[in-house]
Amino acid sequence: MFAVSSRPTVPLALQTAVERGAKAAKTLKELATVVQADLDDKQGRGWHVVAGKDFAVDIRYATVMESDMLAPFESEVLSVCQRLAVTPDDSDVLCSTLKNWLTQQYGHTWHVVVSTGSRDLVGAVHANPGTLLDVVFAKALSSQTNKNPQHQQHVRFLVYQHGGFEASLDLITLLHRVCLVLAAMAGALFLFYR
Repeated sequence: MFAVSSRPTVPLALQTAVERGAKAAKTLKELATVVQADLDDKQGRGWHVVAGKDFAVDIRYATVMESDMLAPFESEVLSVCQRLAVTPDDSDVLCSTLKNWLTQQYGHTWHVVVSTGSRDLVGAVHANPGTLLDVVFAKALSSQTNKNPQHQQHVRFLVYQHGGFEASLDLITLLHRVCLVLAAMAGALFLFYR
């Protein structure tokens, strides 16, 4: 049996998140960020928090397809991807901008794939552990197009770091290559002095 409340009710987790955020935040944006982080930690990812007087904003929904990044690193990369997803640039500009940011912040060997025309990406990714993020942002175009999901634009970001197979060179492979070079030098000396 369900009972209809005479006034709006709010779950306790949301009440405590807002109270905790209100104590720490100085602006509405900080309040929304603190509440979202609190809800993501306690209730799971995927919360969208809007704080302010004007709620006629275009909210972008992020769907994390796959990730093995640590939470602070992932949230930082997600926020950069979300800021890039709202720009009207094509996929090449988005890709190079994100790659440059990752290179400046975290070093070289980052690979970025951006798809603006389709949600689908096909390929095998060889990523260093803790560096893979695959996320899709759906941009709501207007209130009429929200009813028809085929009219939504999607931007998909695939981000990972991989230094190539030379970065994972183990000691035995290195010894094999050194022995091969020494054998080639010995063979060249043998043929030269023969």
